[in-house]
This record gives sequence, structure tokens and C-alpha cells, in this order.
Amino acid sequence: MSAHHNKPSTNTSHTGETTIDTVPSDAHPVLLIRLKPKWKPSREEIEDGYVRAGFGWREGISSLELRDSVRSWWRLSAATLKRRDIRHIVAVADGQTRAIYRIERIVGPRKRDDRYAFEVEEVESGELFDLWVGANGKVNPFTPGSRNPVFYLPREQHP
Repeated sequence: MSAHHNKPSTNTSHTGETTIDTVPSDAHPVLLIRLKPKWKPSREEIEDGYVRAGFGWREGISSLELRDSVRSWWRLSAATLKRRDIRHIVAVADGQTRAIYRIERIVGPRKRDDRYAFEVEEVESGELFDLWVGANGKVNPFTPGSRNPVFYLPREQHP
């Protein structure tokens, strides 16, 4: 696994100011998951016999910790994922994208709280990687003011 979770990708504008790359609004459908800005050590089973070390975000997080943090346990609609043909999860932390994962399987819901997890494979290169993460991440694509950690993109258009 790679660790594409450093600083944002930057460019220099025509005025000489540094800008951060953004993700286009018409990008491939994904599930954005925003991680809490504080790492919480918490041994928790994801699948039978597999336990994650904790969840959230911190500088220096390992690729395995990032993957396990973003892939479990979330309140979301499995039906919406299917209806919108969402096959990828983008990890967002500290204001920027950190990694993209292909959803291999949805796990859950857990009986105690109706949360879901995923079996995932990291996307480390290619068009989707370049669009969503790039060499150093992209600017936070969440709606300003949003507090929900789960966001389906693109937004659904209502008549």
C-alpha cells in the first residue's frame, strides 16, 4: 500500500499566488468519507478475525490505519450506493483528499447500530487516482458548513 496522504497539490495562479487543486463537480460518482481530525486508538473488529487499531486522522498515519479508518463503520444507505453506481470511497482528512479505494464488498449493517463497513482495495494510480488524489491530495470537496462525515458525490439533482 502506498501512502498518498501528505500535503495538498499546489499550482501557481496567474497572479503568482499558490492555489490547491480541486476536484471537478462532474467527477466520477464516489462516496466521500471525512475522518475526524483526531486519532482514537480503539481495537474494533471489522470482519470476523480482523481488528482495526483505531479510527480518525493524524499526521503520520500508516496506509493500513487510513484504510481501516475510512472503511468502517458508517451510517449510510447501501441502496443509494447501488442506485447511484458508487464503486469508490475517497478518504478526506484535514481539508484534503488522502486516498481512493475501490469497493469490493459492503459489510453489514451491524445489528447493534445499523452501520456499514467495506472491503476495499486502494487505487494507487490511473485516471481516478489522478482525479481524486494525485501526488499530494486535492482540496476538501465537502459542502462548506457540512458536518456529516459521509457525502455522496456528485450531488443528486432534484426536479
